[in-house]
Amino acid sequence: MNRLNVKIAKSNLKIAANEVMFRIMDVVTRVQQNYYDLIAARDNVVAREISLTLAQRLVQENRQRVKAGVMAPLDEKQAESESALREADLILARATVTKAENVLKGLVSNNYEQWHAVSIVPTEKLIAVPQRYDIQESWLNGLNLRPDYIQIKEQLEARGYDVKYRFNQMFPVVDLVGSYGRRGFDSQIVTNRVVAIDSSFSGTLADIRDERNLYYSYGVRIEIPLTFRQERSRYREARAVEEQTKIDLQAKHQDILISIDDAIKAAVAAYERVQATRAGTEFAQQALDAEQKKLDNGKSTSFVVLRLQRDLTDARAQEIRALADYNRALAALYFQEGTILQKNNVKVEITK
Repeated sequence: MNRLNVKIAKSNLKIAANEVMFRIMDVVTRVQQNYYDLIAARDNVVAREISLTLAQRLVQENRQRVKAGVMAPLDEKQAESESALREADLILARATVTKAENVLKGLVSNNYEQWHAVSIVPTEKLIAVPQRYDIQESWLNGLNLRPDYIQIKEQLEARGYDVKYRFNQMFPVVDLVGSYGRRGFDSQIVTNRVVAIDSSFSGTLADIRDERNLYYSYGVRIEIPLTFRQERSRYREARAVEEQTKIDLQAKHQDILISIDDAIKAAVAAYERVQATRAGTEFAQQALDAEQKKLDNGKSTSFVVLRLQRDLTDARAQEIRALADYNRALAALYFQEGTILQKNNVKVEITK
């Protein structure tokens, strides 16, 4: 029983270590993904500022045209209305940055008071670096590196120890027992049942040192339960727990494979979306430039230019979101295959 407890204790230690490692991986992944969200939020603020600047510039140009008598006052009011709406969009975008910062602060620190007045300014830019995917390699990494999968394997090993122990308890127990010792005596005088003992123990210690008066015993102890009912019940229970753990391991195995496959497909789709939204931004910019020239030549209206400006802003926002989603998808993939710590150069040492 003592050996069983030692083995199970060692397995529990490994299980706890893998649980800690899994939590660390989860936190690192969430920090990375929210960091990308913060970059995107700040980039969106820049895009909204540019959009507001364009609208304000058009307001000033329209006022000059109205004064010159080449534009109706309605066009000026349309530009002023659109400028006010874009200012509201900018306020909302800045609020989103504050919220993203708070989410990140909550992940990197447990003392928000110290971080409350701190402004987090990312030093990186959102980029889309194409990746090479090997699903077989990712599956292998997931099954070898995922702490939650290793944790269930450790649990299964511990269940095996218990099954073997319960199985052995269904047989008769034969123990060899024995003892060995030394005795020491000193001189004593017995008179009328009163024992006078010499105050010195030198004689007793000398007997023990010289191995006088040795004694020993040996024998065999046999235990044979009458029914083995309790032992069989515990064995069946241990087997049932082991079988359930095997099912859990198989389910986790399949879940990892599916999750990695989904993560790779999501990353591929996110990269394609980045390319599409980037092209959309370029086309929107070209359309706006062409229409602005037409307006300058009196061949277009302020309403059309304002619409194309908003289209350009929306296209930029979609591209920014696509870039953030692509990088988030890569972080999710690295988490699913268990390489998130290595990708971020995070080293964790758990002392045992």
